[in-house]
Amino acid sequence: MSWANFIWLLLSALFLIVMLSLIVLFLTWLERKTLARIQMRIGPMRVGFHGAMQPLADAIKLLTKEDILPAKSPRPRYWFMAYAE
Repeated sequence: MSWANFIWLLLSALFLIVMLSLIVLFLTWLERKTLARIQMRIGPMRVGFHGAMQPLADAIKLLTKEDILPAKSPRPRYWFMAYAE
C-alpha cells in the first residue's frame, strides 16, 4: 500500500465519520422537534438558531457528567455491570 492510498483511505474514513456524526446530530434535532410538535410544545429553542446546537450541548453535557462510584464497591465489577446493559 502506497502513501497516497493510505492517505486516501484515512481521509475517506474521516469523511465517513464526520458525515455520520452530522446525520446523527440532525436526526436527533429533527426527532426532538417532531416530538415537541406532537406534544404541542415548542421543543429545543435556547441553544442556537431554533435549537440547532441542542445535540452538541447534550453531547458536551454527557461528556462532562460526573460518574458516581459507591465507596465500598469493587471498581472493575461496578463499571462492568454499569455498562453491560
